[in-house]
Amino acid sequence: MPVRYDDEGHTLADQVTAGLGTDLPGSAGAPLLGALPERAGGAEDFATLAYASLAPELGGSWDAEHFAHVHRPESAPLRSKG
Repeated sequence: MPVRYDDEGHTLADQVTAGLGTDLPGSAGAPLLGALPERAGGAEDFATLAYASLAPELGGSWDAEHFAHVHRPESAPLRSKG
């Protein structure tokens, strides 16, 4: 599997592990083109599920806007000064 390094020699996995991967498309420098649901590896018809989990431009039905809305990072709680 090819690995892409940034200018500092870190991989995308390094960024995610460090907690910087909350904006995965920004970290990767490319849009997400699909996402498998949790526990997809155990699906009876994995190939069909995987294909449907691709973005429409790749033939699937994955909705990037819905995914971003559902999986957006939670905001930090506001703290009062005082």
